Amino acid sequence: MLSYNTLLLNKRDEFEKFSRRACYQNDGISCLNLWYLRLWPNFFQLINMDQETIREGDITLEKLKEKREQTISVEGTHGTRSTTSGGLNEEVFINQKYIEELDNQFFAINFRTKTNGDTKTDADH
Repeated sequence: MLSYNTLLLNKRDEFEKFSRRACYQNDGISCLNLWYLRLWPNFFQLINMDQETIREGDITLEKLKEKREQTISVEGTHGTRSTTSGGLNEEVFINQKYIEELDNQFFAINFRTKTNGDTKTDADH
């Protein structure tokens, strides 16, 4: 609770101290707060922002399913690098339909052997 209060009061040093203390006592939220504090140098500005983070209609199921090209810029020690991606490319090694057909055959064989009175297990075959 102390770490939450110091977060609201914008006291970074005390927030870190109380969060660390609670994290050592296995408080998961405090550990997560410490991780956020290290991950985002402007953590306090992000938490105390007084604006909507997601506007109504920004994220819809239709927009998530839509395939589109996007450009990602990554800043590094050697400047900014941009890459363009048209989405994730998946390489199909085994068609799911074949797996389902094999499963159906396997269960049909096991069902037949059990209904015919054959009590052998799969290990006996």
